[in-house]
Amino acid sequence: MLLVAIGLRTLHQAFRVRLGLEDAPVVGSPKRAFLASVAGTASNPATIASWAAIFAAANTAGVASTTVGAVLLIAGVSLGSLAWVSALASGIALARRGLGVRAMRLADAVAGLGMLGFGTALVYSTTRER
Repeated sequence: MLLVAIGLRTLHQAFRVRLGLEDAPVVGSPKRAFLASVAGTASNPATIASWAAIFAAANTAGVASTTVGAVLLIAGVSLGSLAWVSALASGIALARRGLGVRAMRLADAVAGLGMLGFGTALVYSTTRER
């Protein structure tokens, strides 16, 4: 249901006028946005599964057999993830400057429809299995 709600909100945002006059609760602070993204990522089942897979593979290979190895593994994967997400966000921020409001609305609409579709399919399959 949360995915459906996020999809609906994204669709709503797609059709709002973007004038750069949004108030603080809409935009938020960079710190608040960062903390929200960390919390969202940490609670994402795919992220949890990928970390479990990384540690299972590392344990099998003997990489995380010591405390130092485990700490280095966590630091390396965390820094690699941070670098990837930072590069992706920076690229999107640069591309966004070159795109107009119309292209941003289209991207928001496509993303919102995708989330709404996946969320609806998830809700349907979950309720059908019961």
